[in-house]
Amino acid sequence: MKKVKNWKKQAKEVFFKYELKIVVFLGMVLVAVISFEMGILQGQKWQQEPMIVEVPAVAVAGGQSDSEINDGAKEVENNNQQDAGNENLEKCLFVASKNSDKYHPATNCRWADQIKKENKVCFSSEQEAENKGYVKSSCFK
Repeated sequence: MKKVKNWKKQAKEVFFKYELKIVVFLGMVLVAVISFEMGILQGQKWQQEPMIVEVPAVAVAGGQSDSEINDGAKEVENNNQQDAGNENLEKCLFVASKNSDKYHPATNCRWADQIKKENKVCFSSEQEAENKGYVKSSCFK
């Protein structure tokens, strides 16, 4: 019985010695718990409906997977862009690179020959190139 009273007395002394620190700690824990619970409640209120992606009936009927359909669409798009790009490049009198500020004559210029097709910008006149902010290259003499 004496040990129990002694333990109670020591606990009381520790509490009174560190009372302010204990109260502040418990207050911080209480605020954290309340904030966490409020966040969960607000999250449930703002929860959105899941996005539903519908597959076209034609694709399902054809037996193609989504990746096959996407690959086919990309291939057609790339071919169309290349065909349009080739037609435009054949009609070019002046070319420039997307990565440069200079334009070149489409023929008889070694710099124009080094521009990759995907970076070429086509112009039908010098005025058009200059209006787009390009300047003449050293190929013009």
